[in-house]
Amino acid sequence: DQVGLDVLLNKKGTKWRKFSPEQQAEILSRHHNTLQALHDNTSMIKRPVLVSDSQILVGFDESSYQQLKG
Repeated sequence: DQVGLDVLLNKKGTKWRKFSPEQQAEILSRHHNTLQALHDNTSMIKRPVLVSDSQILVGFDESSYQQLKG
């Protein structure tokens, strides 16, 4: 709930690209479909996912990581 599914979904990965445009549209059409796709295909979750007391970071971003170190 704190991070949108659109943020977690790795659309650049090979697994996502293997889906047809119709399948991709179906996955994105409903929240439940996206959750199920991520559950069934965990490689489609953007990594890394870092959780701190104050925020959740998804994907690699050097400047955001430096801010976490504080």
